[in-house]
Amino acid sequence: MNAVLSHIDWFAVTFGAIGSFLWARGGPNARYSCLWWLSSSLLWIGYAWNAGLPALGMRDGIALGFNLYGTYRYLLPQRAKRLAEEGAGPSTVF
Repeated sequence: MNAVLSHIDWFAVTFGAIGSFLWARGGPNARYSCLWWLSSSLLWIGYAWNAGLPALGMRDGIALGFNLYGTYRYLLPQRAKRLAEEGAGPSTVF
């Protein structure tokens, strides 16, 4: 089980680093950093649950809320804009 936890730990670090790199780099792909951070937070919550670290799980549970808001804020408006440009009516946007 420790080997599995170690892998979850490193995947969480890697996903968070990719998200931070995308955010720091800027450009059109920066909005996808919230998805990488969302994945990282989910992995950290799983790690904290299995390792018995409630403070880590609580911290990333809060971060998960911010990541969900970021996903809503930065990705869903792009979808609505694209659908509006394709001629979809307001009832089919969401």
